[in-house]
Amino acid sequence: LCEHVFAPFADLATPAAIDAIIGVLQAKEGVAGEEGGGIDAQMEMDVDEDEDMEEDEDMEELGGDVDEELRRKIHEALGSAVEVEGEEEVFDDEQMTVFDDKLAEIFAQKKQQKTVERDLRISFVNFKLRVLDLADVFWSRVPESPLVLRLLHALIDLSRATRRDARSKPIHDRAMSLLTARRAKVPVAIESVEGLQLLAHVHDCARRAADKAELRALSAASALVTRSLLDVGGVEAKVEAQYAATVSDFMTRQASQIHADFFRVASSKLRPAQLPLLWRVAAKAVREFAHPRQALNVFRQVQAYALAEVVANSAPLLVAEVDAKEAQSLAADLLKALRDALLDTMVLAASAENQVAATEAAPAKLILDKTKLREIIEITMSVARRCLRHDVLAAQDALPNKEDAQWMAALNALAASDNFKSPIITRLCTTLASISSKPNNANKRKPEPKEEDDEDL
Repeated sequence: LCEHVFAPFADLATPAAIDAIIGVLQAKEGVAGEEGGGIDAQMEMDVDEDEDMEEDEDMEELGGDVDEELRRKIHEALGSAVEVEGEEEVFDDEQMTVFDDKLAEIFAQKKQQKTVERDLRISFVNFKLRVLDLADVFWSRVPESPLVLRLLHALIDLSRATRRDARSKPIHDRAMSLLTARRAKVPVAIESVEGLQLLAHVHDCARRAADKAELRALSAASALVTRSLLDVGGVEAKVEAQYAATVSDFMTRQASQIHADFFRVASSKLRPAQLPLLWRVAAKAVREFAHPRQALNVFRQVQAYALAEVVANSAPLLVAEVDAKEAQSLAADLLKALRDALLDTMVLAASAENQVAATEAAPAKLILDKTKLREIIEITMSVARRCLRHDVLAAQDALPNKEDAQWMAALNALAASDNFKSPIITRLCTTLASISSKPNNANKRKPEPKEEDDEDL
């Protein structure tokens, strides 16, 4: 019903109308609850549990200190029927009967009040759900409206405000569904100041995300706002600085909840011409945090390499739309940053510094172990292969090779180390050094074998 009624007028919605929707979404329980009294309940409430809680509360009131309001009502009900001797109230049988009746009436009123409050709460939740339906209709019908950014901000705040409230779970789930819905179009002609403020808010929320689901929703929101801002133009440097600050926060702050996957949606949703921004951010992250001891710990160091891999997945789009010279420069910058960081990492791995001293509580252990080093090398190989599939991005000079004395020295040191005597690691390093020596077509998919070759299988 909501869609049929509101959809024809969605494109006529004014800022005041959107602000009215946002006002309801921001309202706290008890403010807008009465407005939804005529709407059928969609949220199933455990009534028996509520009643049990009410009875427990009533018993607590009987067994605990009687509040002044309850005492006042009892005295008003009994009037002069109460005789006070010392500090105790003494009743005869008739007065006790009156007292019991009045006490039952008072508790019945309190229970009725709680029932009304529960009904208002249900109505409040359902009214917000109906308003969320309006927001969904508007966003779906007019996805290019600048007013969408106002809704997006309100939906993010609503999802965060209701994430720990079991009574508001339907509202939280509905808001999250709107944030994660697939949308092909983004707002256009937005105010750059408003967009930058929203982008900063999204990234700040992502740093404190409660779980992966919330981080995915915020990742989609970040991609949408970024694409809208870059379409406006003139703010690319500020957007890039915001992404770089978010990466830095994750790499250096223990409590940061950002992950390399946070940037995956942006790398797939941005227009091809907007991708250089992410390539520069990734190269900067590798230069600043992929070297040993630059990130908070080894896990965060590996995430700097993982970010490069996420961005490298967009290589086909980069080649298709971006100027060839710019694309080659971006690829060479990223590959050279990876090469330098990997070389330093291999040198540290084979050195005596790659060890945490033993304590009474724990034995000595490696800072960078065999598993993490293998992961770093595999990611570097993946990025190199993705770039070398395209002639435009074939920056072999930026990769390690067998003629590189530093690279071969680091490789030999690893092979001689007792901690890294692994044929797998040696083979990976040798393969990586051989990639740049092969012609570009060697990295492309080989043709299927001919039928006469089947006899040899």
